[in-house]
Amino acid sequence: MDLKSNAQDLLQGIADALKTTGMSAIKAPPVPDFNTSEISTSRSILRSTMRHGTGDFRIHSSFDAKRGRDLMHFLSHLNADEAKSRKASRLDASSAALVVRQLYKFQAIDGTGLGWSSASLAKCLMSLTKLFDEHHHKLKVKSFYPLRLFLTNDEFQDQLDLFGGAISLNPGSTQIQWLEIMMTISDESIKQLELNRGILHDNQLHVQNALNVRIRKGFSCTSREYFDFLQDMSTQPILHEESNTSSSAIAPERVQIIVESAQASRRATVTNNGEIRVSSGMNFDSIMSSVRKLRGKAWHQRIEEDHKQSQSKDLAALLQYELGSKVFKSRLHITSEQYLSCLNALLVLPEETKAEIKKYLAGNNLGITGMGRSCHLGDDGSILIPCDWR
Repeated sequence: MDLKSNAQDLLQGIADALKTTGMSAIKAPPVPDFNTSEISTSRSILRSTMRHGTGDFRIHSSFDAKRGRDLMHFLSHLNADEAKSRKASRLDASSAALVVRQLYKFQAIDGTGLGWSSASLAKCLMSLTKLFDEHHHKLKVKSFYPLRLFLTNDEFQDQLDLFGGAISLNPGSTQIQWLEIMMTISDESIKQLELNRGILHDNQLHVQNALNVRIRKGFSCTSREYFDFLQDMSTQPILHEESNTSSSAIAPERVQIIVESAQASRRATVTNNGEIRVSSGMNFDSIMSSVRKLRGKAWHQRIEEDHKQSQSKDLAALLQYELGSKVFKSRLHITSEQYLSCLNALLVLPEETKAEIKKYLAGNNLGITGMGRSCHLGDDGSILIPCDWR
């Protein structure tokens, strides 16, 4: 379906698809026949299970959703051996990644996108070590630098990206399939990557100086899409008139622009971090208009975000001194405001409660994640708690 079309065309396309597949002929499930007395009884039970003033429900089940956010309950039932085991597994994975980097001469190795445990990731990396020991003489290059290795399950991602400098391997593939991908890389591939990076750097510098901004690639934008976006931007005549190519320094007060894919973003917006997010599918006039319109809002948002981060840094250092453990902000959908509020809540705890928490932490790192999650043990042995812990 073309998401850029109007609502009427989208609905008509869905209806045609249902008819084509035969799904439209399936009858809908029957609607339960409730009488008036049953509905009245259900409503009375619902009202009796609500907490006055909060709107929360008392769910009558064996699982208590709030118990998962109970910090003291989690710490008192924490398995110290499991934390030590996960720390050891993380060290094993780091060591295995270091060995693979030294063998293949990769610039970096990233397997975080898999969502695997460190123990499983270490086994996968050991397979790459065995592959090198048996088939390294079949490789066309002695060093894969500056290519980076990504372990991913994404079948739609390019296996060899000569614009972003990455090799993507599926951990579900065999070692022979990995070898076939690596054998496609030659000295000419490395030269083409360096050429593309040079063009990208020049275009990026030209656009940044002309618009007085900083610009970088978003997570949803592919390297080729970002390359073409900057290539098109740099060819605009107005940029050649306003560009100051003699100055290559990026001022720290410049507003940052994040380029996302056309599918993930359609119009320019300001993020919570004070960045202007644009779409790679936007034309030049729309981008220029959006930057002029949103620059002031993004700048004020950036100042507020920097202030919150500065406060959070000071509070985290103070909390680390009191608990004897490193306190950090997780990347899982938590805002600076939520992080700051959680730090304040931990700092105002009674001294006897802090002493008890310090005893349970025993030197383990303390991470703070987003709302609605449960207290749990991280893959590296860190203790992770939601910002709305109890």
